[in-house]
Amino acid sequence: MVDVCGTFTLRAGKFREGMPFWGRDATVKPAQVQGGHVKAFDPGSGREVWSWRARHPMVASLLATAGDLVFVSEPTGDFNALHARTGELLWQFQTGSGIRSTRSSTASTAGSMSRSRAAGAAG
Repeated sequence: MVDVCGTFTLRAGKFREGMPFWGRDATVKPAQVQGGHVKAFDPGSGREVWSWRARHPMVASLLATAGDLVFVSEPTGDFNALHARTGELLWQFQTGSGIRSTRSSTASTAGSMSRSRAAGAAG
């Protein structure tokens, strides 16, 4: 889920690697919530089971595995693994470039799992 609100102006904005850029300035006041959420729902009842909040809107796809992991990528370049049943952040890796990709893959052999994700503005 993306949660963003701001005031856009005609003055030139500052480009920051890995962050959204609209060509103009956008100011987010403290009263305007901005961020992103990953939420898990019980399919039987429809109730929310857990929610994990990120500081910035996330525009990359998620990947859930049979091993109870949910992989989440952020525009800041953070690549996260959440526990699928609790939403707990298990580990985080900084890729060095913002992640806005929808392409991902996994492979499993002899009890270990490998995960790949494209990173970068065009990834």
